[in-house]
Amino acid sequence: MVSPQPLPHKYQFQPKSCNSRNVRLKLEPTVVLGELSGEFELSGRVVQVWALRLGVAEGSAAEGVSQGLPEGPPEGPQESAIAIPDPALARCARILTPEESARAARFRFERHRRSFILRRAALRILLGRYLHISPESVSFAYSAKGKPSLSNVLKASISRPGLRLKRPGQIRFNTSHSGDIALFAFALQSEIGVDVERLRPIDDMGELARQYFCPEETQELMALPPSQRQAAFFRCWTRKEAYLKATGEGLSAPLDGFQVTFGPGAAPRLVHLERDTAAAEAWRLHHLELHPQYAAALAYRDAPRPVDVRPLLSPAELLSIIR
Repeated sequence: MVSPQPLPHKYQFQPKSCNSRNVRLKLEPTVVLGELSGEFELSGRVVQVWALRLGVAEGSAAEGVSQGLPEGPPEGPQESAIAIPDPALARCARILTPEESARAARFRFERHRRSFILRRAALRILLGRYLHISPESVSFAYSAKGKPSLSNVLKASISRPGLRLKRPGQIRFNTSHSGDIALFAFALQSEIGVDVERLRPIDDMGELARQYFCPEETQELMALPPSQRQAAFFRCWTRKEAYLKATGEGLSAPLDGFQVTFGPGAAPRLVHLERDTAAAEAWRLHHLELHPQYAAALAYRDAPRPVDVRPLLSPAELLSIIR
C-alpha cells in the first residue's frame, strides 16, 4: 500500500498578513497521527478518528457546509485535488443502498455527487471492518434531529453467539466534511461529535461571531490580531459544532448558549453550558490535526479518552480496507 503524503504533527496556520512562513499553534490536548495498521477493533476507551481525501476541487462549494458559514476560496497556497479513478468511484457506488444511490443522483453538480458517494461508502467500509461484516450489510437509524446510529435490526442480527463481532450495540460514530476532507470518529459507550472546516476568508467575521458566538467569545476573537482571527474563528466554530453534534442537537440548538476556549495556546475545553461551569466540566474537547488548511474538533461527555488519529486516506487506500 502506498502511504499517504506525510502530514505535519503540529498544526500550522499561514495568515495573509504574516511575514513568517508558518505560525505554530500549540493546542493541548493535541492529537498526533497514528499508523494505518492493526486490527479494526475498538477496545477500552479509545476514540479512533479517520480522515478521507475526497478529491474534489478545493475552491468549490461543498454540499453540507455548516449553516451560516460562507464558502469561499481557500487561504494560501493550495494542493491540487487528487484524481479519483472512475473504477474506484464505481466500486464505492456499488456499496450504497438503492436509497443512497438515488440521493447521490439528485445532486446537481458532479463534485457533490462524488463527495457523497465516497463519504457514504467510507462510513460503510469502516463500520463494516469494525463489525466484521460487509459494507453493504451496515444499516442505519436516525434520531429525531437526524443523528445517525446503527439500526436496532443490525444490532440484533450481528449479536448472535458464535460471530466474531464484539459489542456492536456499543459502537458510536459521527462524521463531518468540508472542502476536500471527510472526517469519521468511532468509540464505544460514549456519544461523540466531530466537525471539520476548511480555513477560508470570512469577510463579515465580526457579524457572524456576534450572530453565533456568545459575547465572551466574540470579544476574545475580535481582540486578537487580524492575522490570527481566521484560524481562531474556525477553531471556535468546530469545537462548538462538535459539542452540539455529540449532544444530538446539531445546529438546531443555539451556538451562543455555551462557551469554548479557542485562543492561541489555550487548551480546548468547554467553559460553561448556559452559565453552568460544573456541567461543562463533564465534557471533553480535542483539537484534531488533520491538515494545515483545516480546523477540526472532537467532543464527548466522559473522562479524558485516548484519541487515535489515523493517517489521511486516499480513496484507493480506503477501498483496500475491504476484506
